[in-house]
Amino acid sequence: MQTNYVQTLAIKIQGVSNGALVRFTLDNVASAERSECYIEGNFNLRDRSLENITYHGLTSTTGTTVNGVVDERREITFTFEGIQTDNNKLIVKDFIDEWIYISSSNQWQINSEFIKDQDSKVETEERSAAIMLVLDCSSSLGNDFSIVQSNAKSFVETLCPSVENPDNPDDPATQDPETLYSTKPIDLSLAVNINGKRYYLTSEQYANANLSGAVKEGLTVLQGDEQFIIALKSMPTSMTYWTYANTYYGSYLPTAAQAKIISARYNYISNAMSSFGAYFNYGWTSSKNTYYYAGGGVLGTTDVDGRFYIRPVLPVSAPSPIQWNPEEDLKLVVEKDGKRSYLSTEQYEAMGENLDDYNVIGIAVISGSEKFIIALKDEPTDAMIWDTAYSLYGTRLPTDPQGIVISMRYSSINSAIEAFGGRSLRYGWTQTSRYFYDGNGLLGSPSDSNSKFYVRCVYPFEDAQ
Repeated sequence: MQTNYVQTLAIKIQGVSNGALVRFTLDNVASAERSECYIEGNFNLRDRSLENITYHGLTSTTGTTVNGVVDERREITFTFEGIQTDNNKLIVKDFIDEWIYISSSNQWQINSEFIKDQDSKVETEERSAAIMLVLDCSSSLGNDFSIVQSNAKSFVETLCPSVENPDNPDDPATQDPETLYSTKPIDLSLAVNINGKRYYLTSEQYANANLSGAVKEGLTVLQGDEQFIIALKSMPTSMTYWTYANTYYGSYLPTAAQAKIISARYNYISNAMSSFGAYFNYGWTSSKNTYYYAGGGVLGTTDVDGRFYIRPVLPVSAPSPIQWNPEEDLKLVVEKDGKRSYLSTEQYEAMGENLDDYNVIGIAVISGSEKFIIALKDEPTDAMIWDTAYSLYGTRLPTDPQGIVISMRYSSINSAIEAFGGRSLRYGWTQTSRYFYDGNGLLGSPSDSNSKFYVRCVYPFEDAQ
């Protein structure tokens, strides 16, 4: 059985000038010219389309023109289907950037307003093919049988190079991890929990490792007395403000000492992340309004309007396995006979019609001490003024802290809602006459008492609906 993957890529942009040359790089590069995997085309303002599309490092069934879909915010989404990369690597949305070609300077300019986890969506479809090898083992082969046998074995190994070979004692897939990997921290290694124990894998070991069932904890950084593990992904939030990062994820933010090491070794850490199939970006520290970047050991400071990602860090001494995000977070909450279950997307899809036997409550949202369940859909009403919304729904409206979490995690919550068959979030009221929106943690204040927004109910995390 041979398996490959086909992807669908949706990218949302704000309108650009007519005829502008737009490039979407898909390989996490620092400049558009260095990309080896990108989609490029000219923007047609009249049709809201992308024309004269070229694909570099990948193929797509979409062709040379794609029509955009315009939403209520006048943002345009382009969808590319049937994508396969030349090197068979999967596209990760955290590696996507939007660039505009500036003809006056003959340079590509990155769109700093493009937010990877909010403005891009990647869907992956697994496809398999069964290949049958039929051999003639008749006696007429004579002394040539060993040649046929060798060629058949080579054919199978070519199709399935990662299949365990019990006859090869040097095959990593068949060996005890204790004999393969270090249990002592190694700088810029991958911390992995295998069968309940933490091991540290170099990039070479990782390339040949069978990590089925293992938990990839993060990148190990050793510098002097500091020994810590950096998560392979940022927390599932948008770029947000330090106040909210500290309020909900403060225990995960790197200390000043850790952050200075990250700044001094930023490119080494970023390259190590890439070797393990991950990425790295600028992020907040535990010091107020202070962030790390590729600053040669210097930390940046910003005013209250600065926004960065939250990349969690824990000391090497932290218990293994590290679970950066609560297991129930962004799962579907269902209930039957008073018993509550939390379903992943795979479990949800596998249930099929059996889901009708359950009471579907909503999506679990957990950020620090804030734990609540948000409904899959708005209430079946029109947009309404706050006085009416509160009189009808009261404490079923989100509190301000819950609204802040919704605003900070708007894209991630939306993705979960859509995956479980719900309807995307719209601007919605909180209990204090403010409203949540895609605001990186901010809540909106209505312009007057006649402002109208929707109602998306929330429920206590512990209690049944």
